[in-house]
Amino acid sequence: MPIRRAIATFLLKVSRWRIIGDVPRDTSFVLVGAPHTTNWDFILFVVAVWFLEIKPAYIAKHSLFKPGVAWFFRGLGGIPVDRSKSQSLVDQLTAHFHVDDNFALVMAPKGTRSYREYWKTGFLIIARGAQVPLIAASLNYTTRTVTIGTPVDATAPTKDIMNQLRVDMRDGVGKKREAEGPVRLQNE
Repeated sequence: MPIRRAIATFLLKVSRWRIIGDVPRDTSFVLVGAPHTTNWDFILFVVAVWFLEIKPAYIAKHSLFKPGVAWFFRGLGGIPVDRSKSQSLVDQLTAHFHVDDNFALVMAPKGTRSYREYWKTGFLIIARGAQVPLIAASLNYTTRTVTIGTPVDATAPTKDIMNQLRVDMRDGVGKKREAEGPVRLQNE
């Protein structure tokens, strides 16, 4: 058992959390994580991807990547993003999928830990551009579970994609319930 999986197995056991489901092997995908209501979600997703033996990538605000700790966030797959600058972030992330046949991008589509009426669409645009499936990863703080959904074809109609994501995330319960927000896009 690789060291990361062994660490994750130990952490899941002592914290009494469990992972339900699995991800496809030897393929790329966008893992959509929700609800995202606290910094603890990040730690849970790190443990989950280590347990699932995924080498993840994620985007985070550039201010986290300060000297002295940047190595830590990059080592966990972090890609710094300066939201104040106009960038072709979608193009950059899509290109990663064409270079690496086993690339897993983990995203929190709400884009914040605070309450928000709708999700941002970047996760969908990236998955469509890269022609990779979307997979839901739902946290439930009540039952202490991380549930992995079924792969969803990103080229399907948006309505069908969002309906499947809602089904796969129906049991999600955030640590801060008031910050959860619905699983929906702005134009739905």
